[in-house]
Amino acid sequence: MNRFILIIFLLLIVSFIDAKSKKPFKLPTKVTKTLTLKGRKAPYILTESMTVEKGATLTLLPGAVIKVLKHDKSLFIHGTLIMKGKKGKLAKLEGIQWLRFIGAKLHIEYAYLSFAYLKILENNSGIILNTTLARSNAGIVYPLDLNVPSKGLLEFVNTTFIGLEFKMMNVNLPNSLANLKFSKCAFLLGYKLFTDNRFYQLQKIPTEMLAFGNKCDSQMQILYNVMNWKFKSGLKRTWYIYDANTKKTLKGLAKSNKTFSLKFSSKYFTKSRPIKLKSK
Repeated sequence: MNRFILIIFLLLIVSFIDAKSKKPFKLPTKVTKTLTLKGRKAPYILTESMTVEKGATLTLLPGAVIKVLKHDKSLFIHGTLIMKGKKGKLAKLEGIQWLRFIGAKLHIEYAYLSFAYLKILENNSGIILNTTLARSNAGIVYPLDLNVPSKGLLEFVNTTFIGLEFKMMNVNLPNSLANLKFSKCAFLLGYKLFTDNRFYQLQKIPTEMLAFGNKCDSQMQILYNVMNWKFKSGLKRTWYIYDANTKKTLKGLAKSNKTFSLKFSSKYFTKSRPIKLKSK
């Protein structure tokens, strides 16, 4: 009995960490039930890859930071990920190698997530709000694999994507519109180091993103596909496009679809702006 009580006590300590602690805290390799991390002065160090299993929940409260020091550890979410930051005190995942959401339930707000690779696979659901998602390295660009859910809703609101080329899978327009939405999001180019200068890497979002998103800003190029979608009641979308040539091409493509109305704003929809870089 005493041994059982001791085990429960230790689990409680792991599940709700003292916010005043300055010492690094090593995270478990598996979360099978509930792990809640409070904001603290020292980050939580991911020394081994971690899996949040189906039915389990990982929660990061305001100021909580999970960090990878050598950029070779991954985080796999099969269960629930909650990141509840606030203005001036974001919840963060920093330097993750592989970040994968696999049929996960997500509630992410006022957060910052950086990673080398991001895959959103199977039927994820939930909301990502007031958050930045960015690549943590300036090397080869690997696309963000995004599986469009066939059930439930995955919604991005006021989210900034930096240096993330999109590859969409399981797209089934117009039916997919009920399962994936982007509202007031910014799609910005990443950069690559080159001697003492930095230059933008060319990255693309698929044409279908124009249907899933509304009132968004895009600095990226478009991976052009024929807009052969048919919306029974018509679909109206408005975007701010940075590049004039991209905008011109999109106008021509949109004219070929009588059920899809694409307009272009002269003003930004978001507060996110591209990084000002020196020319190559």
